[in-house]
Amino acid sequence: LIFVHFLNLKFYFMVSPVEYKVFGPSKPVTAEEKDAVLQCRVEPELDVTSLTVEWKLQDKLVHRYRSSDDDLVSQDPKFKGRTTLFRKEMVQGNIYLKVTNVTQEDAGNYTCIVSKLQGQVKKATVTLNVGEFCSFK
Repeated sequence: LIFVHFLNLKFYFMVSPVEYKVFGPSKPVTAEEKDAVLQCRVEPELDVTSLTVEWKLQDKLVHRYRSSDDDLVSQDPKFKGRTTLFRKEMVQGNIYLKVTNVTQEDAGNYTCIVSKLQGQVKKATVTLNVGEFCSFK
């Protein structure tokens, strides 16, 4: 009888939803070479390959990833052919963007934007400093 009675009990659990946040590095990124890697991440770890991810420099679209693919139709012309997302890292919630042939014009505050994360838009800022490059011929 006790066993049957136990099965008839209903248990209700209060489950607090996990709150995801987007973080960037605590210090600016300095491009010492011709390429720079901008990094932000979602915590706790989450596969972001099905979400929309954007990198912006002020109001300029640097790179957009949407529907599991790059969507570069609205990309600012100065970044065309110069950006690559590290897609394998996105499975762990890491959103790394490589910008090639960096110039002084690329310096500034980049925004890493993750849309559709718990029905919200989450952001982090990454500052890129560009050093003086020395090339020997």
